[in-house]
Amino acid sequence: MAHQPTRLAVADTAPPAADATSLPTTVARAEASAIVPPSSPTTMSSGVPDTYARLVSSFSSFLAVSMHQILYLRSVYPPVTFLPVREYNHPVKQSRHPRVCSWVSDACASVEVELLKSTLSAVSFVIVSARTNRPLERFTFDVSRMPRVSTNDIHTPFASTLATKQAANVSTSVAAFEASTSAVDMEAQFRAVLARLASACARLTPLPQHEEYRLSLFITVRPEAHAPAGVTKEEQVWIPTEPDSLASVPIEDVNGDFPERNPGNGAAEAPNNTSNNNPANPKMASQLRAQTVPVRRVDAGEMKLEVWVEEAFGKFDILDRLNSEYAI
Repeated sequence: MAHQPTRLAVADTAPPAADATSLPTTVARAEASAIVPPSSPTTMSSGVPDTYARLVSSFSSFLAVSMHQILYLRSVYPPVTFLPVREYNHPVKQSRHPRVCSWVSDACASVEVELLKSTLSAVSFVIVSARTNRPLERFTFDVSRMPRVSTNDIHTPFASTLATKQAANVSTSVAAFEASTSAVDMEAQFRAVLARLASACARLTPLPQHEEYRLSLFITVRPEAHAPAGVTKEEQVWIPTEPDSLASVPIEDVNGDFPERNPGNGAAEAPNNTSNNNPANPKMASQLRAQTVPVRRVDAGEMKLEVWVEEAFGKFDILDRLNSEYAI
């Protein structure tokens, strides 16, 4: 079922990304260049997230890992600029350039701040053509099923955690075993997402090697929630999208940039246009090739999210033009 948000905000768009000398600037100062955001010290090694704060921290870390992996899989930067690392006991790639790491870390930290308010329903990582300022691909992390917790209770243990301890008769060994099992399950599902992400990207049409790209991170605010007010440093990196602007990449697809998501069908149908139903129409043929590829759902304790990737309808028009320009 397609998600229809009411408010949007977008992170500061990164500069063109074509080679190792053209890398995104930071949206805020960051001292750490690790794959885990500096504000998210909690990883799977610390055990199962038993509070909402730790749950959000785990998601923020996973988002950072996924963004690095996407940059590598989609060849946004040269492969030589990435290092092989392991996260969640799975081989992944991490950009070794400090500015890329800082941009990813700062973006994930800003997402974490908003997610702690329980105001988000989705986070989207979008690859945009620097020349046309039009979206090419969008990787969406649907967090609408995550628990909604008051800011006063983000450090309060989940009811399921307390119930587990009570059912175990406060037995340290049994409770520790169940917590360890939950942590392993979450790590295994994160690992599965990363594996499926590689196969999903393999189904997409490759991006042209000579083109420059811009990176944007979008957040979708729940219908009843308020957009970031810009009071704190983390909130100031977000700006509202322009639903009527052709240069915007709204999550609700007011411009029809992306196909309607249908998990049961990887290939998406083009917008209904009775005047352009002729398959010989080159624009229509390009639109029919746009697809939505489901990646995986995660359902481990309180961690509930879904990941998928979409190709924009205009991606192939842009690619055809770019490829013709570089053709010999």
